[in-house]
Amino acid sequence: MEQELKYDLPLGFNQQMFNKIIINASYKNVSDITIHDGMAIVMNLAGRLYKVTRPISGAEAFTILNFLYPGANAISEIGQKRALDMRYQIKLENEWLFFRVNAIGSNSAYGEKGVHITMRTLPLSIPSIEDMQLPEGLMPAMAAGKGMVAVVGDTGQGKSTLLAAAVHEIIGNYPNRKVVTFEQPVEFNLDSLNQQQNSSLVIQSDVGKDGLHLPSFAEGIRAALRQAPTDILIGEAREKETIESTLLASESGHSAWFTVHAKSVRDTISRMSYAYPATEMSSAIYKIVNQMKVIICQRLVIAKEGFRRVPIREWLIFTKEFRRNLLEKSTWQEILNMIEREVLRLKQDFASQAVIAYQNNLIEETILKDFGVEPGEY
Repeated sequence: MEQELKYDLPLGFNQQMFNKIIINASYKNVSDITIHDGMAIVMNLAGRLYKVTRPISGAEAFTILNFLYPGANAISEIGQKRALDMRYQIKLENEWLFFRVNAIGSNSAYGEKGVHITMRTLPLSIPSIEDMQLPEGLMPAMAAGKGMVAVVGDTGQGKSTLLAAAVHEIIGNYPNRKVVTFEQPVEFNLDSLNQQQNSSLVIQSDVGKDGLHLPSFAEGIRAALRQAPTDILIGEAREKETIESTLLASESGHSAWFTVHAKSVRDTISRMSYAYPATEMSSAIYKIVNQMKVIICQRLVIAKEGFRRVPIREWLIFTKEFRRNLLEKSTWQEILNMIEREVLRLKQDFASQAVIAYQNNLIEETILKDFGVEPGEY
């Protein structure tokens, strides 16, 4: 496979030549492409990194950036200390290929200002919930009724893919649902789902400083409340304004889906509360717990066999009874401790699920250490 990911990048290459390389990478299921001056282009295939070209110069790195960010002075944008987030698309004969792109200024191997570009390849088709292999009962809990659904993990751990699969499932199998999404940027084009012969639909908007439609997630949620949706999907709940707007959407009878950069179920609640001033953190935790429906955390690890990755998950469904018991606790520390104990009791924690994956011959034993599992503990 490594030899199949070797590319000849001629001097003076043009956009068509560059596109040919990343099209080939997309068809080989490469997940990420890293471009940095002074280095070979690096591709991530199933968690393994491969250097696939000769080292590129600083001028070539900025040439690629201009391919990806047309119609504006990308070099000037980077020089003004701006991070660029965008979606790059390539029209093929019968389909489009899409890439999520992030570019920032960085140190250069040549002693001058450089650029670091990361391209995320987006799957050619909308994933299904069956592709995700979710634990039994989790999708119905996520889709049922009002409340908040948090999809949690670090960058590159498949949060957007899981959300796209969930929307796919809702549109196909849950009647009379109107899903509006606010993303930065839009990754999966879900418009084809509206062609299905059913009563549900999805509408997507691009937000953020480089967004096409709205300036922020919070503004998107406020607009959505006037559009009679059943489900609102928010790219990331990070700032207090976005979290407050998400809570309002849930309290108003909507199902609110969002992502969080956190390490565990417990950490999700505390991480959201950190967006508030210290004097408001305790009340924020009670409000978040009162509206939370499901938290699902995901990490992708290298599979034992084949060029793929295996999802290891930690999750918790907040049933009415469990939520009531949480809200009876007198301190927020007791709430967080009770959440952690419940995840462990149900063996829905990362460590337990990693052991199950190992016992099912899906991952190597060495990966267990990444989840805090020592030899003899399984």
